[in-house]
Amino acid sequence: CCDAHVKYPNVARMVAVHILGDCPVGEASVVVGSSSPHRREAIACTEYLIDELKGRVPIWKKEIYEEDEESVWKENVEWKDGRRRRVMVKEE
Repeated sequence: CCDAHVKYPNVARMVAVHILGDCPVGEASVVVGSSSPHRREAIACTEYLIDELKGRVPIWKKEIYEEDEESVWKENVEWKDGRRRRVMVKEE
């Protein structure tokens, strides 16, 4: 949030939280928000926060498909050794 505060100095409050561990399907895994006297700056700051979170933190999710015994671990596109690409690894 320190970088966001420098970029958006008029934003009064901001939050960025990501859960650790398992996240049940349909549940929120991340909460990001900000408050400002002007909504456009708050919205821009919130977008910046989620983009920075995804770009700085390696976030993995396991996709399990109905009627399919295979599952796939997916890494967030924004984080892969500084490269924009998705890595998919099938479980054996």
